Amino acid sequence: MKKELVIGIDAGTESVRVVIYDLYGNQVGLGVTGYQTYHPHPGWAEQDPSEWWSGLVSSIRKAMNQSGATKEQIIGLSLDTTCATIIPCKSDGTPLRRALLWMDVRSHEAQFISSTRHEALKYNGYGKVSPEWMVCKALWLKRNEPHIYKSANKLMDFSDWYTYRLTGRYTGSISTTTYRWHYNQKEGGVPQHFYESVGLDDIFEKLPQDICKLGEHIGGLTEEAAEELGFKNRDTRGPGRRRCS
Repeated sequence: MKKELVIGIDAGTESVRVVIYDLYGNQVGLGVTGYQTYHPHPGWAEQDPSEWWSGLVSSIRKAMNQSGATKEQIIGLSLDTTCATIIPCKSDGTPLRRALLWMDVRSHEAQFISSTRHEALKYNGYGKVSPEWMVCKALWLKRNEPHIYKSANKLMDFSDWYTYRLTGRYTGSISTTTYRWHYNQKEGGVPQHFYESVGLDDIFEKLPQDICKLGEHIGGLTEEAAEELGFKNRDTRGPGRRRCS
């Protein structure tokens, strides 16, 4: 019987890296595929999610080929990505524009949000809110691309988009939502009054309601994802553990 293997996915700023390990932590395969960052204006940084997906497919195939592993040996995968990298999407995950990368600092709305001194800002010590964070990017979209914002059924972070494409579940990660979304699980989750006070009173249906802990099992591959990636679909031990880096 061939040994069982797991896959780790690291989607960074310049490429997506896929590494295959045995259950003792030994590396048996590696695949790396780059993607492009677009800079339409100074301070802007965007990426095309279709390149993330094609890069993931390519990297997995490279790693599988290098390792000589069979699809039956793969019992699960885990992923991390950059954040906050925000994509406005349709209900089926189709992006409505290129993603606003974590390093994108176009949102001057950050100054306004910082000035509110709202209780929800306690996570960053009531200091300056970074234009990199989700709330700033969402407000920029609403003010500057209102047709995109209004048409978006979902606002996804990079890791959430990958997870949705893999499993069909729309989730958020606790590591992303706390500091960058001002999510506080002990106080009811998303601070509704804060979002309303900055003009995002219509954002709540666009955000994931299912916020997962680090290492939490999310689900198995969809049939479509399994076919594209070349894996055997597993309902109970598919991809599920992810974190944000």
